[in-house]
Amino acid sequence: MTLQLPIAAAPRETLPWSAYAPLVPGLVFLALFLVVPLCATLWLSLSPNVLVAFAGPGLDNFAYLLGKAYYLDVLVRTVRIASVTTAIALLLGYPAAYVLRDVSERLGSTMIIGLTFPILAGPLVVVLGWMTLFAVLKQIPSDALEAARSLGAGRVQVLRHVVWPLSLPGVVSAALIAFSLAASSYVSPHYLGGATQLTLTTLVAQFILATFNSELAGAAAAMLLVLMAIIIFGFTKLTARAIRA
Repeated sequence: MTLQLPIAAAPRETLPWSAYAPLVPGLVFLALFLVVPLCATLWLSLSPNVLVAFAGPGLDNFAYLLGKAYYLDVLVRTVRIASVTTAIALLLGYPAAYVLRDVSERLGSTMIIGLTFPILAGPLVVVLGWMTLFAVLKQIPSDALEAARSLGAGRVQVLRHVVWPLSLPGVVSAALIAFSLAASSYVSPHYLGGATQLTLTTLVAQFILATFNSELAGAAAAMLLVLMAIIIFGFTKLTARAIRA
């Protein structure tokens, strides 16, 4: 009988504090231009104002916005526009990415430049153009497609039973990007919708520039942040189940 001695785990090397020094400028930048503005916005959203008077920090601004049919319509319109934009982006982006996957590398690079160059035109095109589908589709091994074809699968069957399931994580990522950009867009709703078709972003601007009510603007911005977080979290959970299945 051979006696086996337990092998001690190698001690984990601890980095000195100086090794984290390069992270300090980036963390300070994030703290100043992300964390502090978010905290200030949340504090404003809890503060009383000329329209909603209450004592001390509270959720009265949120109750005021959610209790008015006009502002509820703005919230629903924001979600509807973002959802429609996401669907259109996927309908346009997926076929384009699928075609680019099978072309030559030189032609594909030229076409990618042509598709991504309009990003410089502004946020409206970014919502439709900034997708991650091409990278995911490019990573699907050609052997899997050839194996499906050798078993008698047609083009539609290969797309449905091989390409689509393997590309679903990229579809989810692209949908989240498109939805986030569409829901948080200001320039496009401002010029296309005007004052009659407000979204939460243009409502925030109206509160600040027209009524000078920073507190309700902060509440509307916080509602947009929470709404996006809930939708993205729920969408991720639902699609994760579909991917595992």
